[in-house]
Amino acid sequence: MCGLVASTGPTWAGVNSAPSAPTELTTSPVTTCSAGSYLSDTTPVLAARFEDPDGQDVSAKFEILSGETAIWSTGYGSPAPSGDHQAATVSSGTLVHGTTYVWRARGRDTSNRQGPWSPLCEFTVDTVRPDAPTVVSETYPEDQVSGGVGTAGAFSFTSSSDTASFRYSLNGMTPTTVDAPALGMTTTVNLAPTSAGAQRLSVEAIDRAGNVSDTSTYQFAVPFAASFGAHWTMNAGTSPEPDGAPGGAHPLTVPADVDRVDGAFKSFVPDAFPDDLALRFDGADGGATTEGRAVNTAESFTMSALVRADDVSATERVAVSQDGRLYGGAQLGQLASGDCPEGLTTCFGFTMRTADSSDRSLVASDRPIAPGEWVHLAGVWDASAQQMTLYTCAIGTPPSDFPADSGVPIATSAAFESTGWPAEGPVRIGSALVDGRESHRWNGAIDEVRLYASAKTESDVRRICGGDSTY
Repeated sequence: MCGLVASTGPTWAGVNSAPSAPTELTTSPVTTCSAGSYLSDTTPVLAARFEDPDGQDVSAKFEILSGETAIWSTGYGSPAPSGDHQAATVSSGTLVHGTTYVWRARGRDTSNRQGPWSPLCEFTVDTVRPDAPTVVSETYPEDQVSGGVGTAGAFSFTSSSDTASFRYSLNGMTPTTVDAPALGMTTTVNLAPTSAGAQRLSVEAIDRAGNVSDTSTYQFAVPFAASFGAHWTMNAGTSPEPDGAPGGAHPLTVPADVDRVDGAFKSFVPDAFPDDLALRFDGADGGATTEGRAVNTAESFTMSALVRADDVSATERVAVSQDGRLYGGAQLGQLASGDCPEGLTTCFGFTMRTADSSDRSLVASDRPIAPGEWVHLAGVWDASAQQMTLYTCAIGTPPSDFPADSGVPIATSAAFESTGWPAEGPVRIGSALVDGRESHRWNGAIDEVRLYASAKTESDVRRICGGDSTY
């Protein structure tokens, strides 16, 4: 055909079309290229699709403007086939946090003909990470045992004013991302734990630029079925002392003359546990009591307490008792020398009765009681095995005297042939009933009393002694 000449594409003689304006503009990290778009990186990758109507190869040029001034340009690069996507990385030091920029691109064909600029793509640089989220839940308060398996609870996440979404994971499950109702607004999700015990919720905030915050870890616990009978931390400072077990059915009435002193944890690490308190009995105070029983002493149960004995004379004293009408059905505390291993003036003991009478069975520890030393005691009745077990777990004498066996439960067990007697009276802390009268008053401090409607294992007891709030 007349007028055709050889070229790299089908052009007419004397006519060469300029490359088209680039299309499909993108950035990495991703932006929308529109006003209000944010970018979390000062060295992003810019990319676009470059095409030439004549099929010639195209060289790409990228340019960034601040206002109307070009502050960075690549110049034209090596030619690439028409229709290819080409990219360039913005040089370090070009972009500054908090500044809005626009960028554009154009192509040049192998005939050195430049095409038009692309539409402008706008973004604002934001390299500041949002605050680590705060997490709040009424159903599952932090560091407490509450709720139940399958019980949904609302968890509210809050972070910085430019937070666009939150990413969360419960117990290491695949993370889920949820958008905030509006920028910076508190976001609420409903979660239902699928297992009992310790729970760990990890939450991150993501801002509109894609910056990710530090991870907030929110820990709580779900009770094991029919496990908790009652739990008193002694931290309230007023009477009644609330029952921290699920349902809170057993508030503890504390006599006005019983003092509050630093608890076991605060005694050793005051900065970490500033609110930790304990009840301090002087050997003459009346015991603190509930209105009814917390565990059935005819079935498997565990009673647990952190105790400090200030008097180590040959006197029986009771820290925790599940009372009957005349005597305690089960008691945890300090025994007199006649009930202790040979050579001990006093020792820790766990006693149970088969009826509301003075007859009892007991198991005693052969570990000497040291005045002023905090010890974790746990009395366990395993109804199926017909066995009583006393665990003594030394913690130490404040401020820093830790014995060699600190944190290690030492078990002493004894058979108990009876199935136990279901004492129907209240729980009593700091004294016991003897023939219907209050006696065996404690001299020292008592903290973190827990009763469970199950026989805890040695592993469980070790965790309780270590301060685990999930057991």
